[in-house]
Amino acid sequence: MRVRTIRNPGGRDPAGGDPGGRTPAGTAARRQTKGKGGDMLRTIDEVACELGVGRLFGEGDLGRHGLLSGWAAPEEGHVWNDGPEAVLRLRTSRPRAPCTLSFEGEPFLGEGCARQDVVLYLNGFRVGFWRLAEPRTYRLSATIEPEHLFERDGAAVARCVWHLPDSVRPATLGQGTDTRELGFCFRSLTLAENG
Repeated sequence: MRVRTIRNPGGRDPAGGDPGGRTPAGTAARRQTKGKGGDMLRTIDEVACELGVGRLFGEGDLGRHGLLSGWAAPEEGHVWNDGPEAVLRLRTSRPRAPCTLSFEGEPFLGEGCARQDVVLYLNGFRVGFWRLAEPRTYRLSATIEPEHLFERDGAAVARCVWHLPDSVRPATLGQGTDTRELGFCFRSLTLAENG
């Protein structure tokens, strides 16, 4: 599996656009779709991920694109969850084979919070569980079967939900004044075909 990482400074399109008028893979996207009955348009915020290309959480690349709910404000090089669930929507080309979804970051641990459980759901399928008890950087990976992805407008779409039941407010543990409900500090995300 060959993986490369791109950095998208200032939210600019690193691919320089697409003559076909589509949003190029590897950028953040907002697209409009007709609502139920076709009577109104709604905007869908999602992250366009090129297979095999790493994306970086935080300011400078993803920013807030695709972060639907349960996220703190993006910071330089990372973003924390804020609450027991963090939801991200991504869009990619239709894979021909099973893929690996990998994400990297650190759990929030300390006195009063000895572990963080992380459960990943993709379009409602439970695809991963990890119990993190060491204060270090983790690269966590889950196998994604092509049938786990929904097809929309010729692309594969995924709603990723990270369930973080051990998220805690540092302020309630006497660890400063931070009142966000933290569980995991997300740094990068990659979806790559296996093989």
